[in-house]
Order: sequence, then structure tokens, then C-alpha cells
Amino acid sequence: MTMKKLLFILLLASGSAKAQWVFPTFTNIGDTSFFHIDPNEETALLGFKSMLAINGYEFEKKAFTPKDRIMYVIYDVRPSDPEHVYLFYLLRTRKGYEAWYEYRKNQDCIIINDELTITYEREN
Repeated sequence: MTMKKLLFILLLASGSAKAQWVFPTFTNIGDTSFFHIDPNEETALLGFKSMLAINGYEFEKKAFTPKDRIMYVIYDVRPSDPEHVYLFYLLRTRKGYEAWYEYRKNQDCIIINDELTITYEREN
């Protein structure tokens, strides 16, 4: 599947969704968060980059080492909605590469994965 076809399918799925984000290949957590696990690093990274692009973010190339478990994290608080934060992160776990996309209340939080912990601190 070409990148353009993948983006088109993702855009169609998001346009018809009632929730913040809904995609058929992702596991939804409530109406505002979802994740996807892919066993292949290249495919996971491609999907992650696509989701960032769809949401208006650019992927910043970073060199990863085999020891890196948290491969990429980006957060955004939009001026039009300062009470919420968008979190995008890509993790390397025993299950594969987990791409997470969350929309949550903008407050200090600890995200606990089966294997990793991410701490988010609200900037005032």
C-alpha cells in the first residue's frame, strides 16, 4: 500500500468518526485515545509519521539506539484548548512497537505502560 493510499484511508476513517480519533486498525481507549502495536519497526515508524502529519506535526528525525525504549514523544497544548493536551509517543516493547495517540486533561500525569513509565508535567 502506498503512503498516499494509507493517508487517504486514515483521513476517511477520521472524517466519519464521532470520537476524537477512530481508526479501524487501532485499539480505542474511550473516545479520545488509541494505540496500535506493530511487530515491524519500519511499518510502525511509517504509521507514526503519518499520524503526526495528519495532525499537523512534523517528524523530527532522531537517531535511536537499541537501548532506546521510548523512541519518540511529542506533546501539544493548543491555545484554543489550554485545558487539554495531545500526546503522541512511540515505544519499543516486548509486544512490538506501540504507537500511542492521546487527548487528555492538561495536568501532571504518569503514563504507565506494561514496561515503561512516562511522566508529563503541565507547563504553566
